[in-house]
Amino acid sequence: MDDFGCIWRQSTEGAPHIVKYALIKPNLEGYMFPDLSNPERYKYIPEDISANKDKFLVSGAGLLFFKTAWALRGFDQILIDSYLHPNFAEELLDNLMELNIQMVEGITEYDIDAVLFSDDYGT
Repeated sequence: MDDFGCIWRQSTEGAPHIVKYALIKPNLEGYMFPDLSNPERYKYIPEDISANKDKFLVSGAGLLFFKTAWALRGFDQILIDSYLHPNFAEELLDNLMELNIQMVEGITEYDIDAVLFSDDYGT
């Protein structure tokens, strides 16, 4: 189970896949997002900086926006939600954007060179 409550299974053929979505219904009532503002999440960064002083340092989180939305609901379902339940889809994406902001604020407390974002932004 990941921080979002999704249950994943590692496939013998490669990539892991979700076996249980955290949000079965288009509703955030009672759902708790992880707290990415907690400094404990970033306590590894000073050690990485010290061990790699001669390197270009990149920190961040991939797959924290659209891919997390479909991990929470299912790929087909989040697309359907954007049409049938647009208020829910917008609320979900607003919450995920807030998590991205928390992540950026957490890692930019340290002397890093770049922030990594990786997701399906083109679609």
